[in-house]
Amino acid sequence: MTLAGKSNIVFLLPYEANFHSAYGGAVVQWVGEVVRRSKGHDYTVIARRLNDGGVFDKPLSNWASRAIFKNYCRRTALGGFMWCLLNIRHWRRQSIVIIENRLEYSVFLRMLGFRGRILVHIHNDIFANLDDRYLCRINESVDSIIACSNSVLRPLRDRHTDLFRKSSVIYNGVDGKIFKRSNRTDSDRLIILFVGRLEENKGALLMVKVYSQIIKSFANTELHIVGDGGRNPDHKYISTVTAAVEECRSRGGKVVCHGYVSHDSVLPSLYAMASIFCFCSIKSEAFPMVVVEAMISELCVVASSIGGVEEAVGNTGLLFASGDVQDFTRKLVMALDDPRLRLRMAKSARERAIQLFSWSTINEQFENALGHVD
Repeated sequence: MTLAGKSNIVFLLPYEANFHSAYGGAVVQWVGEVVRRSKGHDYTVIARRLNDGGVFDKPLSNWASRAIFKNYCRRTALGGFMWCLLNIRHWRRQSIVIIENRLEYSVFLRMLGFRGRILVHIHNDIFANLDDRYLCRINESVDSIIACSNSVLRPLRDRHTDLFRKSSVIYNGVDGKIFKRSNRTDSDRLIILFVGRLEENKGALLMVKVYSQIIKSFANTELHIVGDGGRNPDHKYISTVTAAVEECRSRGGKVVCHGYVSHDSVLPSLYAMASIFCFCSIKSEAFPMVVVEAMISELCVVASSIGGVEEAVGNTGLLFASGDVQDFTRKLVMALDDPRLRLRMAKSARERAIQLFSWSTINEQFENALGHVD
């Protein structure tokens, strides 16, 4: 199907997602930016909304008893189906429904009689965990899939060629007006920045361990940690990280823990003051938004080569084997030791981010994807 003129398009978000510009996460941020910038279609967004005013300026469909529904969903496996059913009046007569991050919603919509086009936008590594029978059912339900990286689609390439042919990649975007190039100087101190939830996969403990090893050689460095435990904090892991931070400080390390900070108003200033950005995820990472934010802020990036990280960084940063303390330490020391290397990589990182990840580029790719839904 080729879209001509305005189309009525519905974004169907997971029932647990909050459509909020600060607290919604990468999925909500992507939807909000695309809807806000689009001029060619009429959009409806189906999602829960927080009530503190921090929402995007577009129409939003809500079920009035969302709090009750949220509690109900926690008690039943049918929560996703009920979410689709209760919002049927918003999507059943539309031409295209774009489902965010929930493959199973495509099956539910078909079961409920939807005959329009279904596009599923995936922001995680779900395909690696699905069996062939389930993939066949998804293939029968969807018209197209958009993934946030080639890494996400890799499991489909050999396991389900039909579904793979329906798929394309559109990266997550970054706002260059919020995350700006800084006139930082490295003469007085070198700030190493880590941004991520305090959970095992994000690698905060690994970051502290590596920093503890280099403080004797680089006394002018500081480590700044941004992030908290998120909605479901792992208190045991947080306690372990806290203990490691205290041990590092006792050995002369300068560690500043910021906790959660505002994404749009505070985080950009932390990128701006840093010299090196470290990304330490250990097990999985579909597409690292914080890495892209660091790149467009013109930071030298040292990152684990996992999932979609290498696609984001390209040859503009230093990559280390995931979870490898020695390799991580070696790459971080390379960046700390060589100001020219840091500057060169930082400049090339910003150029790459502007070229590949600006919202104008992402929106153009999205419009092209809509025009090729068939």
